[in-house]
Amino acid sequence: MMKRAMLSGMLASLAICATASTYRLEEVVEQPAVLGQPRSSHRIATYLTPGAVRRDDLTARTTTLIQAGGQRITVINHADRSYFVVQGPELAALEEFGRALIEKLDPQPAGSVSVSPPGEPRRVGSWTCREVIIRDRPVRGAQTRLCLSEEVDIDPELLRQLRESAALDRSPTASLMAELRRLPGYPVEVTSELGIGGLRYGLTQRLVRYEPVETDDRRFEVPAGYRQIDNPIGASRENAP
Repeated sequence: MMKRAMLSGMLASLAICATASTYRLEEVVEQPAVLGQPRSSHRIATYLTPGAVRRDDLTARTTTLIQAGGQRITVINHADRSYFVVQGPELAALEEFGRALIEKLDPQPAGSVSVSPPGEPRRVGSWTCREVIIRDRPVRGAQTRLCLSEEVDIDPELLRQLRESAALDRSPTASLMAELRRLPGYPVEVTSELGIGGLRYGLTQRLVRYEPVETDDRRFEVPAGYRQIDNPIGASRENAP
């Protein structure tokens, strides 16, 4: 019986090691009140596994599945048990819409990205990090502060996949993303500010915890019984003035 228990323990350990390349990250995203909208705070759970990213907004009860190297995005609304898919020409059109929007917001010309040297170490949650500041990207007046920690031990290949999961390398932020990949550490806190029409918009994202988890393919599938609807993002883009 003891040998059987030891064998079971060894097999369990091997199973955990085999799935250690899947991670769950829990973050809090906060946005101040603006244009009459109240301050908001959302809890986000992100699952990273080779070939796919799942992002759950636990506050809004929505899920975004990013698969096929960012070429297929599925958005699930658990409140009404519906989902829609963005891929192929629709995804390319959405990227083009993003490019056109940035063009209207006074973008900086292509070229080197202004990144400040890392600052003094400070603590964010459980981690020691150093802050870098990125200015005037992707548009003039924008500012992003990232507190980068080398204490977040996640497979670098999965981190690369997370950064590229939204097809950002093909967007106007490509040079920014290329610069970020050269910076050491994981951004345990990100604060972004952007001015549009005399108003300042801000957003802060902070890592709460991360852990290796066991999962399977079902986590990256639409739940049974959910109905597919037309892509509302495409419809709103087509109706935009």
